[in-house]
Amino acid sequence: MASRYNMDGPTGMQSTEEAKTGGVMGKGVRAQAQVVIQKLMGPDDANIAGNVHGGEIMKLIESAGYIAATRHLATDATQNGKIFAALARLEHMDFVRPMHIGNLAQVSALVTYTSRSSLEVNVTVWSEDCIRNTTTVTNRARLWYVAVETPQLTTRAAISAHASGDGTRNKYVVCACPKLVLAEDEEAAGRQRYLSQKQARSAAALAHAESTTDADGSEAVPIDTGTEEHATKKARTFTTDNSSGNGGSMEHTPLAACGELMHLMLPSDCTVSGIVYGGVLMKLMDNAAGISAFRYCKTNVVTAAINDVDFHERICVGDLVIVRAIPVFTSRKSMEIHVTVHAESIATRTTVLAASARLTFVSLNEEGKCNPIPMLQPQTVGQRQRFDAAHAEYTARKQKQGI
Repeated sequence: MASRYNMDGPTGMQSTEEAKTGGVMGKGVRAQAQVVIQKLMGPDDANIAGNVHGGEIMKLIESAGYIAATRHLATDATQNGKIFAALARLEHMDFVRPMHIGNLAQVSALVTYTSRSSLEVNVTVWSEDCIRNTTTVTNRARLWYVAVETPQLTTRAAISAHASGDGTRNKYVVCACPKLVLAEDEEAAGRQRYLSQKQARSAAALAHAESTTDADGSEAVPIDTGTEEHATKKARTFTTDNSSGNGGSMEHTPLAACGELMHLMLPSDCTVSGIVYGGVLMKLMDNAAGISAFRYCKTNVVTAAINDVDFHERICVGDLVIVRAIPVFTSRKSMEIHVTVHAESIATRTTVLAASARLTFVSLNEEGKCNPIPMLQPQTVGQRQRFDAAHAEYTARKQKQGI
């Protein structure tokens, strides 16, 4: 994977001004923080149908965003390399077109707004077919980073701290970032975007905290479906309209399609300061959601959109990460999957909710066309409420798009 400065956008493509950057910066400031990374997609980056994993693209997006944000922070010479960018949120992102094995991914990232301690980075992804000499935009994303002061631990020191139970999660302090000079109207527009995402992050944290319990206050059904508790929960079912004709089959319930991954965070997953890259986590989240979607549809599935990704707590080197995915809503041709990431400090056995996300998947046939998706059958009060909430949001989004 290559990384380089680029003043005019990827070669042979649209200019920087035409890239999806929110249009909120002048040329002189753009050149200071813009970065482009490239990667040739191979078999390890794709599923069995040859489509590049959404998680791989998200990892590239975050890598470019991290470089752009950290380079901007480095313009403050007084910090002397003591601060870096930690990913806090990825806003809604559509996968406009698929990327395939053999395509060259080119990812352009640009800092477009700064608040006291946050940075907005807009990213555009192009897919180049080198054989046909064609280039298309596949993704546009907006990421929010937080300026964090590092305790100046080496990776080895951070690992030692975790081994002793001391940890490093609480040793990172949010600090001020260099101000990006903008015109008055551009500053006001950026401020509005900042307040909007801040409100959305707070709402997401509350929603995912509440989703651990059903609406009647009982504990959420665990992933392990072989327990006595699950058998009791199964008795509390809903009579739902089964337009898909699956006859109420339990294979189309949320629990039957859960996905779960566990991963020990190693130095290769982290920055030099011992904090896990956001892109590494997003790839794990997409993989877990993909497992859930595949179990449910039993066909080739691809990521269609990232509704949002929020990072609530830092994850550090040495943490054990548990990623859980569960379907919460299905429309005629898409399904929404909620993903949570918990980080466990193995030394202290303490666990925190570190990140949460909502991803949309579609099922594809052999011709690459969308398959109908069986209707999800909620089994508890909480599952029904989350289904209804996601359905209302889906309907509002379609109305906004005029569909």
